[in-house]
Amino acid sequence: MNHPYSKIKQYYKVLIPELEEESWELMASMFTIRRLKKGEVVFNTGDYCRNVSYLNHGLCRFYYSIEGKEVVAGFFREGEYLSEYSSFLLQVPSTMTADALEDTELIELSYDSIQKLYQKTPVFQKFGRLIAERLFIAVAERSHAFLLKTPEQRYHDFVNNSSLLVQRVPQYMIASYLGVTPEALSRIRKRISSQGS
Repeated sequence: MNHPYSKIKQYYKVLIPELEEESWELMASMFTIRRLKKGEVVFNTGDYCRNVSYLNHGLCRFYYSIEGKEVVAGFFREGEYLSEYSSFLLQVPSTMTADALEDTELIELSYDSIQKLYQKTPVFQKFGRLIAERLFIAVAERSHAFLLKTPEQRYHDFVNNSSLLVQRVPQYMIASYLGVTPEALSRIRKRISSQGS
């Protein structure tokens, strides 16, 4: 049976090849494991996001509550980091909610732990920069998609980049993420299906 930290250790080794075993063990000593059942909340709108969370397994989403309606902002699956980064970095209330779409296991690092790692081992400053860059790129790509692409192109991108999620995420949530109604998504899927047949 794999050690619960085996996947995240591999993630860090790819991200920071120069990471030494001693530095890894220091960080691993600060991890906490959090298990969520499907439907449980990682954090709510208005909470302070105090952790960055690596999805060891499972699936989560971010969503905004706008006039009583849930607007999906993103999906996070195993092998990815989840954090409301503005809330985490600035220590201000979150503007969105994160919840588990499947039974999920998170490996978490607190804000205070990360600050200690930055001070003790300079290599972790590189880690912080790389994670921030990845999150920035994801946000920028999503903004560009809404400004420059049609809903059909956005759906193509979602299928091409996240094909496994199509089977794991309810269609109405995918529609919300793409900025269309479930009915519009159904029409898009029918058009794509007819073009492929």
